[in-house]
Amino acid sequence: MAVSASARSWRDTVTMVQEQLGLVGIEMFIQPIEFNTLLGQLEVGDYEATIGSWGIDTSLDLTYAFHSEGGYNYGGYSNPRVDELIEEAKRQIDPHDAGPMLREIQEILHREQPYTFLWEPQRISAMATRLRDARPNPVSTYQNLHEWWIAE
Repeated sequence: MAVSASARSWRDTVTMVQEQLGLVGIEMFIQPIEFNTLLGQLEVGDYEATIGSWGIDTSLDLTYAFHSEGGYNYGGYSNPRVDELIEEAKRQIDPHDAGPMLREIQEILHREQPYTFLWEPQRISAMATRLRDARPNPVSTYQNLHEWWIAE
């Protein structure tokens, strides 16, 4: 498994995965690689497995990872229905209107499992009492940033 040589948390994670796979008889070799070299290998598909992380912006645009023409879709995941739903969700002006499409994408990804998600970091969100209309949620702390305002 290729892993960025500069990230201790990733090395710890792949060591844990290696140990867990070993328990079921699968041998895994860890290959620490300089980050830019790893990116180059990901872009041309020159790897067997890797571990990484993503952040999602406030637009909830999943093109980067799950669209067949996404920029960071290193595994080459392709599903015409997911592509269609991503494009339809991006056209929605109100993020709430994209909810049904995003839920269907989630159901498909859960079924097809193009990636194995190991964890979601826990976060604590706090805000000043003068901040109004902020509605952080599990996907984005800045969900409706354009609606926030400060009371006098």
